[in-house]
Amino acid sequence: TLLYLKELKPDHIWTRQEIADYCGSTAATVIRTMAYFENQKWIEQQGRDIIILNRQALLDQTYSE
Repeated sequence: TLLYLKELKPDHIWTRQEIADYCGSTAATVIRTMAYFENQKWIEQQGRDIIILNRQALLDQTYSE
């Protein structure tokens, strides 16, 4: 979802709630997942902005809590 939304509107700064609403999740789950992605160095969060660092890793990822 993150990759799709960033490609759909690259200049939009997506809120965690917008991402959660789009994928049928909760903001808390999105926040935890993005923290995991950041720890893996796949994304970088600068304030509310999300920078994709490793697109392929995100495409290959199957995340479960």
